[in-house]
Amino acid sequence: LFQGECLIDVTEPTGADVFAIIELNGREVVGRMRSSCGAKAGEKLPVVFNMRHAVLFDPQTENRIG
Repeated sequence: LFQGECLIDVTEPTGADVFAIIELNGREVVGRMRSSCGAKAGEKLPVVFNMRHAVLFDPQTENRIG
């Protein structure tokens, strides 16, 4: 697990989930959260990532790498 604090830049509701572009340790990350979490742009939230479920992409090619 990874724990930290993030700043939410943008949220995109998709029904049961919300995709959020967050700033984490100076990097832009896209995360999927349950819509019931109530996350809004401009908020800072504590986050916990289960890295077993992480999907990683090459920033140049946008190909999935993990």
